[in-house]
Amino acid sequence: VITGLPDGLKGDGTLISGTPTKKGVFTAQVRVTDNGGGAAETTFKFTVSADNLPPVANGNISDQTAPVNQPFSYTIPESVFSDPDGTIASVTILGLPEGLTSSGRTMSGTPTKAGKYQLVAVAKDNADATVLLTFNLTVVGENRPPLIAKTINDQVADSNAVYQFVIPAGTFVDTDGKIARLEISGLPAGLSAQGDTISGRPAQVGEFIVIVKAFDDKGASVQLTFKLTVRGVNAPPMADPIPDVVAIMGQIFRFDVKQYFKDTDGSIASVSYASALPPGITANGSLLAGNPTAMGEYPMKVVAKDDKGASVTVEFMLRVERAELRIAMYQTGQLPKKIREVANADIIALNSLPANLDLYVESNADLSSMNFELTGPVSWKSTDAAAPFGLYDDSVGFKPTLGAYKLKVTAYRNNTLVTSRSIQFDIIKTNNTPVRLGVEEIEVFPTVEPWKAFPNPFVNIVKVQMTGKDFVPKAVEVVTVEGRSTLLDQSKWRVEHALLELNLTETTTRPGIYLLRITGQDDLPRTLRIMKEVEK
Repeated sequence: VITGLPDGLKGDGTLISGTPTKKGVFTAQVRVTDNGGGAAETTFKFTVSADNLPPVANGNISDQTAPVNQPFSYTIPESVFSDPDGTIASVTILGLPEGLTSSGRTMSGTPTKAGKYQLVAVAKDNADATVLLTFNLTVVGENRPPLIAKTINDQVADSNAVYQFVIPAGTFVDTDGKIARLEISGLPAGLSAQGDTISGRPAQVGEFIVIVKAFDDKGASVQLTFKLTVRGVNAPPMADPIPDVVAIMGQIFRFDVKQYFKDTDGSIASVSYASALPPGITANGSLLAGNPTAMGEYPMKVVAKDDKGASVTVEFMLRVERAELRIAMYQTGQLPKKIREVANADIIALNSLPANLDLYVESNADLSSMNFELTGPVSWKSTDAAAPFGLYDDSVGFKPTLGAYKLKVTAYRNNTLVTSRSIQFDIIKTNNTPVRLGVEEIEVFPTVEPWKAFPNPFVNIVKVQMTGKDFVPKAVEVVTVEGRSTLLDQSKWRVEHALLELNLTETTTRPGIYLLRITGQDDLPRTLRIMKEVEK
């Protein structure tokens, strides 16, 4: 048994785990008991430390002036640097002219060359974090030193890659002579300077303060600094597999592959398609959109590039299909169950059917409503505005009766006609099996249809395609037709690549119609209608 641990940690046998919430030093006790009842105890010290905050600069250091060949001293005030969670351990002054040295915050000595010098004060805290400030020191003499005409922007290089940078012409000027030479220091290993050019292959990763010193023809000088950042080797973008995508002729199609790419050490700069697109569909960056006009399978190749030029290529299949309507018979009542699919000219034995029937329509298209018109021994008209689309509401149905039936179904998307289908079938009195057996249903997984539940009807597991990786569910509720709501435990659902998978085994114990309410971090619920069928 382990006791005395910091808040947020717990002991389980010999394992200590958790996330400590308070820093400090704690004394933990360990008690061990053997199978004979004997026990022993010991203690140990447990230290929880917090992340170090770097020191900060409180304002600027004023520019300084010193006469050439005369003693000079200046001390940086203690108030210039402070540390929010520790102490300032040291201050170092870099870039001093000849004749001056630094000791902590103080520079002193006798400068021997006139000129204007850009100095860097580096403050380090007790955890080795640093902050820096720059300021100018002008050493005044008879010769006017060179001047800085323009600054040099910070530079970036990649480790072990060829690098070259030329100090821009006109960076330094001399009002009473000319610029005779440059000295460049502070370079990382692997880089060297020749005249005004820095070149080589940097072998160190990090940030480096480069000092560029310009001398005039009388030996006076001025210097400036810039930061050179050497980056590690660039990692190319990463891509998740892109599932096959289905587009329906006559329906507006949109699909964005951006969600499938990420870059671990930068950002995705561009996404483009390196393959021919189906007629009617165009690409705008990562977005495919349009109204497809030709059926077929179209292999898609997508190229994503990061901000450093590295790329990754992913392929997927885009299938363009006609809108299809599949008609199926279901047993209604307390035990809704799919009996069979029904096609035109089917002849069905009465004794193969249950006492109460309903007709449902399944489709590969994105539909918003369905009109039904059944004529024959039973006549009924209805409109269903939510999938699964049924002739009757919920558990209501009709009693199968001998005779010839005609069913016409018309599918709409936002009041626009998508497709329709008419079939005739006969219910006959016979002890033989039906003339034509229905085709067993194949589950359709609409990977690109947001906020559609599948399979629907379901047995125990339901999946919902959400609108991208940025949507994070906050709560999932299951509501019965009587209005009873059950909050689904988070252990019963998971999200992977914008696909929400739900285990409703314990929540939907009886077959029938349920509402699925999914609430995001924006507290806006999305509601879907689902049907549980009998497990086969």
